[in-house]
Amino acid sequence: MAMRGPRRTRLSICAGSTLSLALLLTPSSARADEPDAVPGSAPEPTVPATAPVTVPAPEPSRPRDLRGERSLRSDVERIVSAEETLGWFLDAVAIKNVYPSLLRSVCATPPEVRRSVLAQLDAESRSAGVAKDLFIASGRRWTDASKRALRSERLVVALRTANEGAEADCPFWVTPEVGFRSLQTDEEQFTLSFESDGLAFVRAARGDFTYGGGGAARVLPGYGFRGHFSVRGGVELGGAALIDPVRNDASIAVRFFPAVPVIVAYRDGLWRYELESAAVGTWQGNIDSFQLGFRSGANVAISGLRTQGILPWVGIGLAYEHYFAMADGPPQNFLRAGFRVGAIWAP
Repeated sequence: MAMRGPRRTRLSICAGSTLSLALLLTPSSARADEPDAVPGSAPEPTVPATAPVTVPAPEPSRPRDLRGERSLRSDVERIVSAEETLGWFLDAVAIKNVYPSLLRSVCATPPEVRRSVLAQLDAESRSAGVAKDLFIASGRRWTDASKRALRSERLVVALRTANEGAEADCPFWVTPEVGFRSLQTDEEQFTLSFESDGLAFVRAARGDFTYGGGGAARVLPGYGFRGHFSVRGGVELGGAALIDPVRNDASIAVRFFPAVPVIVAYRDGLWRYELESAAVGTWQGNIDSFQLGFRSGANVAISGLRTQGILPWVGIGLAYEHYFAMADGPPQNFLRAGFRVGAIWAP
Protein backbone atom coordinates (compact mmCIF):
# COMPACT_ATOMS: atom_id res chain seq x y z
CA MET A 1 0.00 0.00 0.00
CA ALA A 2 2.84 2.41 0.77
CA MET A 3 4.58 1.87 -2.55
CA ARG A 4 1.55 2.39 -4.88
CA GLY A 5 0.92 6.05 -3.90
CA PRO A 6 4.20 7.50 -5.21
CA ARG A 7 3.81 5.64 -8.55
CA ARG A 8 0.42 7.25 -9.16
CA THR A 9 1.88 10.65 -8.30
CA ARG A 10 4.71 10.26 -10.77
CA LEU A 11 2.28 9.27 -13.56
CA SER A 12 0.12 12.30 -12.90
CA ILE A 13 3.08 14.57 -13.04
CA CYS A 14 4.23 13.04 -16.32
CA ALA A 15 0.75 13.35 -17.85
CA GLY A 16 0.49 16.94 -16.70
CA SER A 17 3.92 17.72 -18.13
CA THR A 18 2.97 16.18 -21.48
CA LEU A 19 -0.31 18.17 -21.67
CA SER A 20 1.49 21.38 -20.77
CA LEU A 21 4.09 20.76 -23.48
CA ALA A 22 1.37 20.09 -26.07
CA LEU A 23 -0.38 23.33 -25.18
CA LEU A 24 2.86 25.25 -25.49
CA LEU A 25 3.59 23.76 -28.94
CA THR A 26 0.06 24.45 -30.28
CA PRO A 27 -0.29 27.91 -31.98
CA SER A 28 -2.35 30.35 -29.98
CA SER A 29 -4.55 31.17 -33.01
CA ALA A 30 -5.58 27.54 -33.34
CA ARG A 31 -6.47 27.35 -29.68
CA ALA A 32 -8.53 30.51 -29.92
CA ASP A 33 -10.42 29.29 -33.02
CA GLU A 34 -11.41 25.99 -31.39
CA PRO A 35 -12.24 26.71 -27.75
CA ASP A 36 -14.99 24.09 -27.69
CA ALA A 37 -13.17 21.28 -29.47
CA VAL A 38 -13.94 17.88 -28.10
CA PRO A 39 -10.84 15.81 -27.35
CA GLY A 40 -10.39 13.01 -29.81
CA SER A 41 -12.76 14.53 -32.48
CA ALA A 42 -11.57 15.46 -36.02
CA PRO A 43 -11.32 19.18 -36.73
CA GLU A 44 -14.00 20.60 -39.08
CA PRO A 45 -12.72 21.81 -42.48
CA THR A 46 -12.51 25.56 -42.81
CA VAL A 47 -12.44 27.88 -45.88
CA PRO A 48 -9.57 30.34 -45.94
CA ALA A 49 -10.75 33.87 -45.29
CA THR A 50 -9.22 35.06 -48.56
CA ALA A 51 -11.08 32.53 -50.82
CA PRO A 52 -14.12 34.21 -52.52
CA VAL A 53 -17.34 32.26 -52.56
CA THR A 54 -19.09 32.86 -55.92
CA VAL A 55 -22.58 31.79 -56.94
CA PRO A 56 -22.95 31.32 -60.73
CA ALA A 57 -25.46 33.77 -62.21
CA PRO A 58 -28.40 32.19 -64.02
CA GLU A 59 -28.01 32.19 -67.81
CA PRO A 60 -30.16 34.95 -69.28
CA SER A 61 -32.98 33.69 -71.48
CA ARG A 62 -32.60 34.60 -75.13
CA PRO A 63 -35.43 36.79 -76.47
CA ARG A 64 -37.56 35.33 -79.24
CA ASP A 65 -36.25 35.93 -82.72
CA LEU A 66 -39.51 37.29 -84.12
CA ARG A 67 -38.01 38.44 -87.39
CA GLY A 68 -36.48 35.02 -87.97
CA GLU A 69 -39.80 33.34 -87.21
CA ARG A 70 -41.69 35.60 -89.62
CA SER A 71 -39.15 35.06 -92.36
CA LEU A 72 -39.03 31.28 -92.00
CA ARG A 73 -42.80 31.02 -91.94
CA SER A 74 -43.12 33.20 -95.07
CA ASP A 75 -40.61 31.01 -96.89
CA VAL A 76 -42.34 27.76 -95.92
CA GLU A 77 -45.72 29.10 -97.03
CA ARG A 78 -44.40 30.31 -100.41
CA ILE A 79 -42.48 27.10 -101.10
CA VAL A 80 -45.54 24.96 -100.34
CA SER A 81 -47.73 27.30 -102.45
CA ALA A 82 -45.37 26.93 -105.40
CA GLU A 83 -45.56 23.15 -105.24
CA GLU A 84 -49.35 23.27 -104.93
CA THR A 85 -49.49 25.46 -108.04
CA LEU A 86 -47.52 22.84 -109.97
CA GLY A 87 -49.85 20.12 -108.68
CA TRP A 88 -49.39 18.54 -105.24
CA PHE A 89 -50.61 14.96 -105.62
CA LEU A 90 -48.49 12.54 -103.56
CA ASP A 91 -47.11 13.87 -100.28
CA ALA A 92 -43.90 11.87 -100.58
CA VAL A 93 -43.14 13.22 -104.06
CA ALA A 94 -44.11 16.79 -103.20
CA ILE A 95 -42.01 16.84 -100.03
CA LYS A 96 -39.05 15.49 -101.98
CA ASN A 97 -39.47 18.33 -104.50
CA VAL A 98 -39.61 21.12 -101.93
CA TYR A 99 -37.00 19.70 -99.53
CA PRO A 100 -33.94 21.48 -101.04
CA SER A 101 -35.70 24.86 -101.09
CA LEU A 102 -36.93 24.37 -97.53
CA LEU A 103 -33.45 23.54 -96.28
CA ARG A 104 -32.05 26.79 -97.71
CA SER A 105 -34.21 28.64 -95.19
CA VAL A 106 -34.26 26.09 -92.36
CA CYS A 107 -30.48 25.69 -92.28
CA ALA A 108 -30.05 29.46 -91.97
CA THR A 109 -32.24 29.73 -88.86
CA PRO A 110 -31.41 28.69 -85.27
CA PRO A 111 -33.04 25.47 -83.98
CA GLU A 112 -35.27 27.35 -81.52
CA VAL A 113 -36.74 29.37 -84.40
CA ARG A 114 -37.48 26.20 -86.37
CA ARG A 115 -39.19 24.62 -83.36
CA SER A 116 -41.23 27.75 -82.61
CA VAL A 117 -42.55 28.07 -86.18
CA LEU A 118 -43.37 24.37 -86.32
CA ALA A 119 -45.29 24.68 -83.04
CA GLN A 120 -47.30 27.58 -84.44
CA LEU A 121 -48.16 25.72 -87.64
CA ASP A 122 -49.03 22.56 -85.73
CA ALA A 123 -51.38 24.45 -83.40
CA GLU A 124 -53.11 26.05 -86.39
CA SER A 125 -53.42 22.67 -88.10
CA ARG A 126 -55.03 21.11 -85.02
CA SER A 127 -57.46 24.01 -84.85
CA ALA A 128 -58.35 23.65 -88.54
CA GLY A 129 -59.24 19.99 -88.15
CA VAL A 130 -58.37 16.88 -90.15
CA ALA A 131 -58.73 17.45 -93.89
CA LYS A 132 -59.81 13.87 -94.64
CA ASP A 133 -62.57 13.93 -92.01
CA LEU A 134 -63.86 17.31 -93.22
CA PHE A 135 -63.81 16.13 -96.85
CA ILE A 136 -65.80 13.00 -96.05
CA ALA A 137 -68.23 14.88 -93.78
CA SER A 138 -69.07 17.27 -96.65
CA GLY A 139 -70.06 14.40 -98.96
CA ARG A 140 -66.58 14.01 -100.46
CA ARG A 141 -66.56 17.57 -101.74
CA TRP A 142 -63.94 20.22 -101.21
CA THR A 143 -64.98 23.07 -98.97
CA ASP A 144 -63.06 26.11 -97.73
CA ALA A 145 -62.63 24.39 -94.37
CA SER A 146 -61.21 21.16 -95.83
CA LYS A 147 -58.89 23.11 -98.15
CA ARG A 148 -57.56 25.15 -95.23
CA ALA A 149 -57.04 22.00 -93.18
CA LEU A 150 -55.19 20.26 -96.01
CA ARG A 151 -52.90 23.23 -96.57
CA SER A 152 -52.17 23.43 -92.84
CA GLU A 153 -51.26 19.74 -92.80
CA ARG A 154 -48.90 20.22 -95.74
CA LEU A 155 -47.16 23.14 -94.07
CA VAL A 156 -46.62 21.07 -90.92
CA VAL A 157 -45.31 17.97 -92.67
CA ALA A 158 -43.04 20.06 -94.91
CA LEU A 159 -41.40 21.97 -92.06
CA ARG A 160 -41.22 18.93 -89.77
CA THR A 161 -39.42 16.95 -92.48
CA ALA A 162 -36.94 19.75 -93.05
CA ASN A 163 -36.35 20.22 -89.31
CA GLU A 164 -35.70 16.51 -88.82
CA GLY A 165 -33.25 16.37 -91.70
CA ALA A 166 -31.46 19.64 -90.99
CA GLU A 167 -28.76 18.25 -88.71
CA ALA A 168 -27.68 15.62 -91.23
CA ASP A 169 -28.28 17.47 -94.50
CA CYS A 170 -27.44 21.14 -93.87
CA PRO A 171 -24.19 22.10 -95.66
CA PHE A 172 -21.32 22.78 -93.30
CA TRP A 173 -20.78 26.30 -94.65
CA VAL A 174 -24.29 27.51 -93.73
CA THR A 175 -24.37 29.17 -90.31
CA PRO A 176 -27.72 29.79 -88.57
CA GLU A 177 -28.23 33.49 -87.92
CA VAL A 178 -30.45 35.46 -85.58
CA GLY A 179 -32.71 37.82 -87.52
CA PHE A 180 -32.78 35.59 -90.62
CA ARG A 181 -34.06 37.45 -93.70
CA SER A 182 -36.57 35.73 -95.92
CA LEU A 183 -35.15 34.13 -99.07
CA GLN A 184 -38.50 33.84 -100.83
CA THR A 185 -39.95 37.32 -100.25
CA ASP A 186 -38.68 40.89 -100.12
CA GLU A 187 -40.08 41.43 -96.61
CA GLU A 188 -37.98 43.84 -94.52
CA GLN A 189 -35.36 44.09 -97.26
CA PHE A 190 -34.06 46.67 -99.71
CA THR A 191 -34.31 45.41 -103.27
CA LEU A 192 -33.43 46.28 -106.84
CA SER A 193 -35.95 45.35 -109.51
CA PHE A 194 -35.27 45.00 -113.24
CA GLU A 195 -38.37 44.96 -115.42
CA SER A 196 -39.28 44.81 -119.09
CA ASP A 197 -42.62 45.35 -120.85
CA GLY A 198 -44.12 44.28 -124.14
CA LEU A 199 -46.98 46.70 -124.80
CA ALA A 200 -49.85 47.48 -127.11
CA PHE A 201 -50.77 51.20 -127.45
CA VAL A 202 -53.89 53.06 -128.46
CA ARG A 203 -53.55 56.86 -128.82
CA ALA A 204 -56.34 59.42 -129.00
CA ALA A 205 -55.69 63.06 -129.96
CA ARG A 206 -57.95 65.64 -131.67
CA GLY A 207 -60.51 62.95 -132.32
CA ASP A 208 -58.05 60.75 -134.22
CA PHE A 209 -56.89 57.30 -133.12
CA THR A 210 -53.61 55.59 -133.78
CA TYR A 211 -52.39 52.26 -132.53
CA GLY A 212 -49.19 50.32 -132.37
CA GLY A 213 -46.82 48.37 -130.22
CA GLY A 214 -43.62 48.84 -128.31
CA GLY A 215 -41.78 48.09 -125.12
CA ALA A 216 -40.13 49.58 -122.08
CA ALA A 217 -37.42 48.81 -119.56
CA ARG A 218 -37.01 50.14 -116.05
CA VAL A 219 -34.84 49.90 -112.95
CA LEU A 220 -36.61 50.28 -109.62
CA PRO A 221 -35.07 50.30 -106.14
CA GLY A 222 -37.56 49.29 -103.47
CA TYR A 223 -38.26 48.13 -99.94
CA GLY A 224 -40.49 45.36 -98.57
CA PHE A 225 -42.34 46.28 -95.41
CA ARG A 226 -43.24 43.87 -92.64
CA GLY A 227 -46.38 42.06 -93.61
CA HIS A 228 -47.66 42.13 -97.19
CA PHE A 229 -46.76 45.51 -98.68
CA SER A 230 -43.75 46.75 -100.61
CA VAL A 231 -42.93 49.85 -102.60
CA ARG A 232 -40.52 50.52 -105.42
CA GLY A 233 -39.77 53.45 -107.70
CA GLY A 234 -37.18 54.47 -110.25
CA VAL A 235 -36.69 55.33 -113.90
CA GLU A 236 -38.16 53.94 -117.11
CA LEU A 237 -37.63 54.43 -120.82
CA GLY A 238 -39.90 53.06 -123.51
CA GLY A 239 -40.87 53.53 -127.10
CA ALA A 240 -43.61 52.63 -129.56
CA ALA A 241 -44.31 52.63 -133.27
CA LEU A 242 -47.81 53.98 -134.01
CA ILE A 243 -49.83 53.66 -137.22
CA ASP A 244 -52.65 55.97 -138.30
CA PRO A 245 -55.31 53.72 -139.90
CA VAL A 246 -57.03 56.69 -141.60
CA ARG A 247 -54.05 57.87 -143.60
CA ASN A 248 -53.28 56.05 -146.84
CA ASP A 249 -49.51 56.50 -146.79
CA ALA A 250 -49.11 53.88 -144.07
CA SER A 251 -46.66 56.12 -142.25
CA ILE A 252 -45.32 55.02 -138.91
CA ALA A 253 -44.69 57.49 -136.13
CA VAL A 254 -42.08 56.57 -133.53
CA ARG A 255 -42.61 57.93 -130.05
CA PHE A 256 -40.47 57.78 -126.92
CA PHE A 257 -41.84 57.54 -123.38
CA PRO A 258 -39.60 58.37 -120.40
CA ALA A 259 -41.20 57.97 -116.96
CA VAL A 260 -40.59 58.04 -113.23
CA PRO A 261 -42.91 55.34 -111.83
CA VAL A 262 -43.84 54.50 -108.24
CA ILE A 263 -45.46 51.12 -107.52
CA VAL A 264 -47.16 49.88 -104.36
CA ALA A 265 -47.47 46.08 -104.25
CA TYR A 266 -49.49 43.72 -102.07
CA ARG A 267 -47.97 40.24 -101.65
CA ASP A 268 -50.26 37.24 -101.19
CA GLY A 269 -48.30 34.01 -101.41
CA LEU A 270 -47.00 33.73 -104.95
CA TRP A 271 -49.22 36.54 -106.23
CA ARG A 272 -48.53 40.27 -106.34
CA TYR A 273 -51.20 42.93 -106.87
CA GLU A 274 -49.85 46.35 -107.79
CA LEU A 275 -51.04 49.92 -108.22
CA GLU A 276 -48.83 52.22 -110.24
CA SER A 277 -48.58 55.95 -110.80
CA ALA A 278 -45.94 57.85 -112.73
CA ALA A 279 -44.84 61.17 -114.07
CA VAL A 280 -44.46 60.56 -117.81
CA GLY A 281 -43.29 62.35 -120.89
CA THR A 282 -43.40 61.75 -124.63
CA TRP A 283 -41.95 63.15 -127.79
CA GLN A 284 -42.05 62.28 -131.47
CA GLY A 285 -39.28 63.02 -133.93
CA ASN A 286 -37.37 65.68 -132.00
CA ILE A 287 -37.22 66.81 -128.43
CA ASP A 288 -38.98 70.10 -129.26
CA SER A 289 -42.30 68.25 -129.25
CA PHE A 290 -41.85 67.03 -125.65
CA GLN A 291 -45.01 66.83 -123.53
CA LEU A 292 -45.55 66.01 -119.87
CA GLY A 293 -48.31 63.93 -118.35
CA PHE A 294 -49.24 61.32 -115.75
CA ARG A 295 -49.98 57.61 -115.66
CA SER A 296 -52.31 55.46 -113.53
CA GLY A 297 -52.27 51.70 -113.81
CA ALA A 298 -52.55 48.27 -112.22
CA ASN A 299 -50.60 45.06 -112.54
CA VAL A 300 -51.09 41.45 -111.50
CA ALA A 301 -48.08 39.13 -111.30
CA ILE A 302 -47.05 35.71 -110.10
CA SER A 303 -43.55 35.10 -108.83
CA GLY A 304 -41.36 32.02 -108.65
CA LEU A 305 -38.94 30.83 -106.00
CA ARG A 306 -35.55 32.44 -105.54
CA THR A 307 -32.91 31.28 -108.00
CA GLN A 308 -29.30 32.44 -107.63
CA GLY A 309 -30.42 35.31 -105.42
CA ILE A 310 -33.13 36.45 -107.87
CA LEU A 311 -36.91 36.34 -107.42
CA PRO A 312 -38.36 36.10 -110.95
CA TRP A 313 -41.92 37.08 -111.79
CA VAL A 314 -44.24 37.55 -114.76
CA GLY A 315 -47.49 39.50 -115.01
CA ILE A 316 -49.88 41.60 -117.02
CA GLY A 317 -50.59 45.31 -116.72
CA LEU A 318 -53.04 47.95 -117.87
CA ALA A 319 -52.44 51.71 -117.67
CA TYR A 320 -53.93 55.01 -118.77
CA GLU A 321 -51.76 58.03 -119.62
CA HIS A 322 -52.74 61.63 -120.19
CA TYR A 323 -50.41 64.25 -121.71
CA PHE A 324 -51.05 67.96 -121.36
CA ALA A 325 -51.07 70.37 -124.30
CA MET A 326 -47.58 71.86 -124.58
CA ALA A 327 -45.83 73.83 -127.33
CA ASP A 328 -47.52 72.79 -130.55
CA GLY A 329 -48.70 69.46 -129.22
CA PRO A 330 -52.39 68.85 -128.46
CA PRO A 331 -53.60 66.97 -125.38
CA GLN A 332 -53.12 63.24 -125.85
CA ASN A 333 -54.49 60.12 -124.20
CA PHE A 334 -52.89 56.70 -124.31
CA LEU A 335 -54.15 53.31 -123.26
CA ARG A 336 -51.39 50.73 -122.87
CA ALA A 337 -51.60 47.05 -121.98
CA GLY A 338 -49.26 44.12 -122.13
CA PHE A 339 -47.03 41.58 -120.47
CA ARG A 340 -44.33 42.38 -117.97
CA VAL A 341 -41.44 40.30 -116.66
CA GLY A 342 -39.10 41.19 -113.85
CA ALA A 343 -36.43 40.05 -111.45
CA ILE A 344 -36.10 41.24 -107.86
CA TRP A 345 -32.63 41.17 -106.35
CA ALA A 346 -32.05 41.63 -102.63
CA PRO A 347 -28.42 42.69 -102.07
